[in-house]
Amino acid sequence: MNTEKQIDKLLAEAKDCYLHGNALEKNEKTFFKGVSINGDQDTLEAIFKELCRLDPTNIDYQLDLAATLITNNKLEQSLGLLQNRLST
Repeated sequence: MNTEKQIDKLLAEAKDCYLHGNALEKNEKTFFKGVSINGDQDTLEAIFKELCRLDPTNIDYQLDLAATLITNNKLEQSLGLLQNRLST
């Protein structure tokens, strides 16, 4: 499968996770003050990591990964990703 098709497939999977995944009540209350977040955040993290690997120059994928890392309480990894992005 070519890279463009892989990216399209991963983006569709990410959208499906956001729309049909399980609510993360703890993170909704802690980070988003009751705003509903849906999705399997571990799956989203894996999808965004793969998207970043396939298209390392796409800032949107990197920011989505950083946000997902924050939601998954991986603050150091998120900070490292963002600092690396800012330094380039």
